[in-house]
Amino acid sequence: MYKSSKIDITNLLNPNKFIPIYLERKNMNFSLLPPVAVEFHLTATCNYNCYHCSYGLRNKKRIFLPESVIELLIENLINMKIKCVYFSGGGEPTTLKNWSKYMNRLLNSNIDISLITNAALIKDEHLSLIRRINYIAISIYSTHEDIYKKITGGNNFATYFSLPKKIKAEPHRCIVGARCVINKFNYQDILNLYLRAIEVGYDYIIFIPAIDYEKRGVVLTKDQIEFLKNMVETNVDKIDNKNTNLFNLYKKNFSYYKVDKSYKMGCQAVLLRTNTFINYDGGVWLCQPLIGQEEYCIGNLYNNSFSEIWNSDRHLQVIDKLSERFKRGECYDCRSIAFNESVFRFEDSLNEPFIIVRDYFI
Repeated sequence: MYKSSKIDITNLLNPNKFIPIYLERKNMNFSLLPPVAVEFHLTATCNYNCYHCSYGLRNKKRIFLPESVIELLIENLINMKIKCVYFSGGGEPTTLKNWSKYMNRLLNSNIDISLITNAALIKDEHLSLIRRINYIAISIYSTHEDIYKKITGGNNFATYFSLPKKIKAEPHRCIVGARCVINKFNYQDILNLYLRAIEVGYDYIIFIPAIDYEKRGVVLTKDQIEFLKNMVETNVDKIDNKNTNLFNLYKKNFSYYKVDKSYKMGCQAVLLRTNTFINYDGGVWLCQPLIGQEEYCIGNLYNNSFSEIWNSDRHLQVIDKLSERFKRGECYDCRSIAFNESVFRFEDSLNEPFIIVRDYFI
């Protein structure tokens, strides 16, 4: 059976999807738990040079994990029976040799896949594979080719508006989504880009305010945020909450996840071993914003296999550090913040109705 194209983004983005995982794991022996979702940042190479890229400095290294290391990693993950893998950032995942082979192996082992990509290197011969994965999130930038080129330096503008219908031309299970990082070049084009994306067949489009992991000054200014808020206010009748997150961003003042208070409980995502990130340098991390900070690295695949690193003494030490960091309210730009707050709301409302969504892509 194939998924309907009538996707409700409020379910895809609902942090309550963490609740079933929390309930399943909270009373288990943590030391026996594999990760739920693993995010691959296997290459620092990218075919674009995006102005806003949160991995811009890393991309200059243009290194990647060798095939032997990736093959052993995948074997470990299959044996550990993880639920899903993101092929994602660090660089553009489709620049990695054999990326499609790795996906096929995971899919054939009943591990769900998502691909986050700029799609410039996706060819017709890849479409049958794309139709098998859970979702593809394609980066799009503007309805204007000159703005697209300013942001990316690329030459594949037309691809973004033709690919959804190509994927959907045959039976598929893939949700075809779009992602757009809002920056100083495209912020005035956001409404038009939303309308165009839905028109050409994207199931949804998520907008992400530029994140400044590398402190390069790419975040939106107060004036740009005010423009975006006014755009939402004056176009309520044109925006559908089921296929974009613009209303949600409006409520958050077009900002990102941030803890603004301390907590008694530590980070549940870290404690319950739900996520991990594999970096192109072999490093294994538990939090995306902290990739590159060695004190939070739990091991390196050049030195030990993933199964040796996971639940090692070093892993346990980093869990303690991260959990205390979360308690102090020092976490930022991390999706696990929303998962934690969902858990805390759930625990405070056990006798009240609570919407729960099951989705292992956390």
